[in-house]
Amino acid sequence: ADTVQQLLVNPVLQRATRDRVILVDEAGLVSVNQMRDLCRLAAANGNRVILIGDTKQHASVEAGDALRCLHKFAQVPVVRLTQIRRQRSPEYRRAVSLLAKGDAFGAFNHFARLGAVREIVQPEALLRTAAADYAERLRRAESCLAISPVWKEIHQFTDRVRSELRRTDHLRGDERPISTEFSLQWTKSQKRDVRNYQPGQVILFHRSIGSYAKGERLTVQAREGEALRVAFEDGGTAWFSPRAGAGFDVGIAREIGVAVGDRLLIRANCKPARLRNGDIVEVTGFEPDGSIQLRDGRTIPTLFREFSHGYATTSHAAQGRTVDHGILIMAEGGIAAGNLKQAYVSNSRFRLSQTIYTTDRREARAAMMASGDRTLARELGESVVGQKVRAPALQSTVRAGAPGAGVGA
Repeated sequence: ADTVQQLLVNPVLQRATRDRVILVDEAGLVSVNQMRDLCRLAAANGNRVILIGDTKQHASVEAGDALRCLHKFAQVPVVRLTQIRRQRSPEYRRAVSLLAKGDAFGAFNHFARLGAVREIVQPEALLRTAAADYAERLRRAESCLAISPVWKEIHQFTDRVRSELRRTDHLRGDERPISTEFSLQWTKSQKRDVRNYQPGQVILFHRSIGSYAKGERLTVQAREGEALRVAFEDGGTAWFSPRAGAGFDVGIAREIGVAVGDRLLIRANCKPARLRNGDIVEVTGFEPDGSIQLRDGRTIPTLFREFSHGYATTSHAAQGRTVDHGILIMAEGGIAAGNLKQAYVSNSRFRLSQTIYTTDRREARAAMMASGDRTLARELGESVVGQKVRAPALQSTVRAGAPGAGVGA
């Protein structure tokens, strides 16, 4: 499997897929520009495109909810899945079904009747209790996923989990301080805007751009006009213009402690090491050169830094995953950032059980009821002019192509 972006920029992959079916999983994460380019490629390449996704889950970071736009306006053929299979308990399945229908109020109340909502007013006590719950699942060799809408609570939860695992000897030996890079998940527009950059941020190139090689890292030192003064890893400096907004990522350096037994979340692909974005791995040892040995036989290379602790994550990163037990943490920050999409994804990853930890159950329920949909440009146009707006360009793009080519959602 390859990413949509890789297909769009790789001529070799495009030739290999000529006249074949392109199956796009988690299609809700495809941006409007990516969907446009994919449809144009399919038309020229003789492909049929089948989109698999859920418009009630998270959309792309880049502009536009392409799948929802196609579903609502392009009149493409749709086949619906009507039965939920992930949750084994009919009662839990009922709660998730209510979320899928947009009834967050009913779903939250149903979870509460099942004893799945735990209100703990003090944030520290909430984090400690949730961490003990998580650690107990690990000791039973059961898969568990903790989710929070905000990284601050994720880091706080991780600290408590690791303390609990250290206490029970799940984490062994001395910690190694490891320098990692934490992506800021900026859009192209954000990356183009020099005003967004701050000293100390890291620019990582995913492909070669001009004199900058793929895999090269730059550290931002200062802004001047429309350019950034950046430092190379060998200490040299240069000026870099981010106007392209593509081919690189922006993040911050963060040192984390890693010990034998730790779980790590891989946050970028590394083909030579067979590491995939979203993998959760377990540390078994360290090589003399600083590379990290993993239980499944793989190794994290010394120069690969796109990973974090893997005990909790956001619902965006959790989308598509399945575990035995789910935990949702909604303290003050999580409540402020909550919405229906976040609630639907966060509370539907589990097979056996789900627990919602919150400092205020009424506020958490109200947050889950807020729609997470962004306004589409066509929706805005219709609200302004007060009538339906035709979009022939979009429909012709979707329907264009060689005989047999098309798009299905």
